[in-house]
Amino acid sequence: MALGVGCFGAAVELTLNAGYTFAQAFGWSWGANKPRRDAARFTSAFTFVLLAALALGLIGFDPLRLTMLSVALTVVIMPIVVLPFLVLMNDEKYVKKHTSGVIGNALLALLTVLGGILALIVIPLELLGG
Repeated sequence: MALGVGCFGAAVELTLNAGYTFAQAFGWSWGANKPRRDAARFTSAFTFVLLAALALGLIGFDPLRLTMLSVALTVVIMPIVVLPFLVLMNDEKYVKKHTSGVIGNALLALLTVLGGILALIVIPLELLGG
């Protein structure tokens, strides 16, 4: 029972994360307080990801392995999601006088590079070792 609840929670979290990522990356309207018709592309994106995950589960993938692979894929997506913040946090048009300093930029750049390295390591390890 606990495994099922854990897998369900991971599936919902990752599908919503995918929907938010697509919406933010492509400038779509999104949000929990918006009617579905006002955020249709966001709703479609996370629904598609949820149905794709359901299809994988129904064709016989081990739910625990699928959950572990999903978590590993989150590591892959992290640098792609974080990198735009490095650019935005230095654009005075968006953040006015609150731009990021040298130390903040260096730390975020370092974390992005480390995330990229982890992404290159974690997927083969997950596929080969589980």
